Amino acid sequence: MRVIYASGSTQVEHLCDLLINDFRQTGMNLSQQVDATAQRLRGDIDVALAEKDTSFAERSAAMQGQTLAEQADAELTLVNAQAIHALKALKTANQDLVKALTEQQYNAADIENLGAQINMLATAIKTVSAR
Repeated sequence: MRVIYASGSTQVEHLCDLLINDFRQTGMNLSQQVDATAQRLRGDIDVALAEKDTSFAERSAAMQGQTLAEQADAELTLVNAQAIHALKALKTANQDLVKALTEQQYNAADIENLGAQINMLATAIKTVSAR
C-alpha cells in the first residue's frame, strides 16, 4: 500500500491543481465557461426588455431569467469556494497521508479525514456538473 500510494500521490496532487484551476473565477476554465453562458443570457434579457414590441409574457420570462441568472451566479460563487477549499484540504490530506505512510505513523482518523475531504469534493463536483 505504501509503495502504490506514494507513487500515485503526485498524480493526486496534479489532479487537485487542475481542478482548483477549473473552479477559479479567473482565466479560461470551467467556472468561466458557466459564467460566460450566464452573461449571454443576460444580454438576451437586456435586448428583450429594451425592445418596445416585446410582449408582457416575454418580458415576464425575461425577468424570471434574470432572477435565475443571479441565483446561478451566487451558487457558482459558493460552489467554487467550497470546491477550492475541499481540493486544498485534499492536497494537504494527501501530503499528510504520504508522510504518515512513509514514516509509518498513520491512524484511522487520518484516513477518515481524507475520506471526508474526498466526499466534500465529490459533492461540489456533482453540484457544478448538474448546472
